[in-house]
Amino acid sequence: MPIRLIFIHPGPYCPYLTQLQEEFSSHFAGIKILEPVLVLTENPFVGDVQVTSDCVSTIKFKVEKALFEDQLIDLQHNNILKERHREENIAAFWLTYVPKKLYAALVVCTQKILICFGSTYVCESSFSTMGAIKSKQRSHLTGRHLTDFLRAATTEQQPDLKLLAKKCIPRSPIRQNMF
Repeated sequence: MPIRLIFIHPGPYCPYLTQLQEEFSSHFAGIKILEPVLVLTENPFVGDVQVTSDCVSTIKFKVEKALFEDQLIDLQHNNILKERHREENIAAFWLTYVPKKLYAALVVCTQKILICFGSTYVCESSFSTMGAIKSKQRSHLTGRHLTDFLRAATTEQQPDLKLLAKKCIPRSPIRQNMF
């Protein structure tokens, strides 16, 4: 079957795309200010020390600028951490491998950035899950049920099914035959 090409004139869509671009630009205008700190969080070995420290002091991360600069310079020359950064994901690197006592100012800034993404994801995921639960169970759902369903759906813990099965009260033979 031959492929049929359809040509669409972009004219009617241009105003909508322009409006969408303006909305995105205004909605995310504040993110540009954070760019040096985002770069620091992603890879502390490539960012400019002066630009990053100016950003941190402007945004008021509540760290001393000179201390921040000293710690960043020291970190950028730490070959062990540089190698660890190549091996690990960003969150693991900052939360597990960067010594908090040696790099307290850096850790404070990067943790604030990392927390934004983790908490946003959990919140959006929970709302999405809640919507799915409510639509499927609407007629039988109480506040307590919703809380229990959400806890079960959003937790990473796995139940010990063998232990739970051992704790269950066995049915009598008469009741088992009734079903």
